[in-house]
Order: sequence, then C-alpha cells, then structure tokens
Amino acid sequence: MLERDLRKALQKKEFAMYYQAQVSPKRGKIVSVEALIRWNHQDWGVVSPREFIGLAEEKHLIHHIGNWVIEEVCKQIRRWQETSLKIVPIAINVSPIQILKTDFIHVIETMLTRYDIDPAMMEIEITENILLKEEQKSKKIYDVYNN
Repeated sequence: MLERDLRKALQKKEFAMYYQAQVSPKRGKIVSVEALIRWNHQDWGVVSPREFIGLAEEKHLIHHIGNWVIEEVCKQIRRWQETSLKIVPIAINVSPIQILKTDFIHVIETMLTRYDIDPAMMEIEITENILLKEEQKSKKIYDVYNN
C-alpha cells in the first residue's frame, strides 16, 4: 500500500520542501540551510522521509524524488536571489543510488544552468540510510569516488 501511495504522490505532486537553517554558534549567523523533503499524504498528513525514503530507494523511485528535490531547491534559490536576500549554501540529501545513476551530474548541471544558480550555493550530502544497510555497496561507492 505504501509503495502504491508513494507512486501516486509522485504523480499528484504531494511532496513539499522545508528549509532548516544551520546556525554557527560562534558567529550567531545562518551559515547553511538544509533542504528537507516531506510527503503531504492525503490520509496520514505530513510523512517524514524516514518513513518512505527506504522504500523509494528499494523500488528505484528515489531518482524521480531526488531529481524533483534538486529542481525545487534550485527554484527556491532563484526566488531568494530575486528578492535580493543574502543566500547561503543549501544542503541536499542525496541517496547513493541516485549518485550512481549515470545522469546524476547532468541533472545537477542542467538545473543549475536552467535557474542560473552558482554551484557553490548547493551542497550534496550522501544519505547514510542505505550506506548502513548495505556495507558492500557502500564500499564500492566509496571506491568509485576515491580512485
């Protein structure tokens, strides 16, 4: 049932982005922002990614969700820039499964170009969820990016 609802959520655009400031205690200033996805389920309300990301990775829906997140973050950065706000980098959590997809870099480059975003405004964080579950695959990912 969860998988079916997750597929519908993609079609119905039931996801939303929230932004959590990361403040430097030394400077007392916002130094970064973390982009957080939430699923606005029609029956359950707001669903934490902890409840659906694992399934999305398992069923390879994570690529669609991840690409949507990248575009939404780029749109938000553009909106903030247009209001002349001081922009700090936004961190996006990305599944290792998505990073290994051959078009991952192309998707990021396309979105940065489309919305005229400085690449320094986006930070990519690899989610640890699947890394902890599948140590062998994690080692392969590590080897790919460190050789």
